[in-house]
Amino acid sequence: MREIDKFCRNFIEDICKKFGPRPSCSKKSRQTAIYIKNEMQKYCDEVYEDEFYGFPGFMQPYIGYPVLTTIFYIIAVIEYLFLPFISFIFIILAIYVSVFKLFALEEYDFFYYFYPKRKGINIIGKIMPENDSKKLVIFGSHHDSAYIFPLFTKWKKKLVYFIYIITLFAAIFLILTILQLIYKNLLFNLQILLVLQYLIVIPIIGFGFVLIFGLYFISPKKSLGANDNLSAVSVCLAIAKKLKETKKLKETELWIISFDSEESGMRGSKLFVKKNFEELTKRLTACINFDIIGVDDIILLPTKESMYRATHSPIVYNKFKESADNLGIKVEIKKQSFGGTDSAPFSRKGLKAASVLRLSENGFPTVWHSTNDIPENIDGKKLEEIVNISLEFLALIDKQ
Repeated sequence: MREIDKFCRNFIEDICKKFGPRPSCSKKSRQTAIYIKNEMQKYCDEVYEDEFYGFPGFMQPYIGYPVLTTIFYIIAVIEYLFLPFISFIFIILAIYVSVFKLFALEEYDFFYYFYPKRKGINIIGKIMPENDSKKLVIFGSHHDSAYIFPLFTKWKKKLVYFIYIITLFAAIFLILTILQLIYKNLLFNLQILLVLQYLIVIPIIGFGFVLIFGLYFISPKKSLGANDNLSAVSVCLAIAKKLKETKKLKETELWIISFDSEESGMRGSKLFVKKNFEELTKRLTACINFDIIGVDDIILLPTKESMYRATHSPIVYNKFKESADNLGIKVEIKKQSFGGTDSAPFSRKGLKAASVLRLSENGFPTVWHSTNDIPENIDGKKLEEIVNISLEFLALIDKQ
């Protein structure tokens, strides 16, 4: 087994064995952060903890946003015939809760802050260049792990269509409540009101889909998160280790970061960007966050993470592709419609950022948010490829 391969796999296996699943802002996630800090100290010139507070309950089974959506939807159905104004309010709330989560808008969602506050820890390691620091590169990852998504495990790409169906039913229901309000209070018309009452069958059918979403979208079972995202943490550490062993960069400062709470609305990276925005605006040359890079074959550099409103920097992802081309490693550049990474908060603020993923042929990750996200399924050679491309990327940045 090659050196990088062995190093990365040993790290992933050790974390999974010592700490197991690591939900966002949990005790296990904080313990993992301290473990990573100790590892970073072996290879970095400076390492520190970046504490923040998150609200992970919003994304948890039985109490999180899928259940809130279901409760609000059923109240809206019950009140449709009797109090259409109340029905209108609750269908708006049902849409509001899920839309704001699915599009990473939690910072504007007052429901988010109703949940208990929990401490999370980002770990930042800095590697200084031999000469003056003229460029700054960030390589990021996250150490928290996910709850199982049973519907994704079962349906994969079909889950997207399921979400579209729920959205369609919710939109139709919203239109019906508006019509109820108009024709019951402003334009009283018995025939139209009778039709609207019969049309309640559409929201009732929709409730079946919403109920499945509420009960089964997030499972109480937890993933070990070997690929999502210890694979990336191990790669960042391996990069730091190689730089420690070989000649240092001349004028490029490297920060390697392990974020917490990526699985709970990317809160760790959002708050990191907010806290350091002024310095990043002045100094950042490139940021790349790695995610799910230890299993599937296709290396993807997304131009956009549409679901999270992020358009990435072509300067960054084209330079990473150039690095891969220099090593004869194939990568793809295209828009990513499903999911997102910790690069989204950087790119939404106009910072030079991109992300690196591995996906299967169907455009989805194989073991994502599943019980199969275990160390045994990690391919160390795939991690070694990412390490080598990243080192080449740093060398190109340092020379330019």
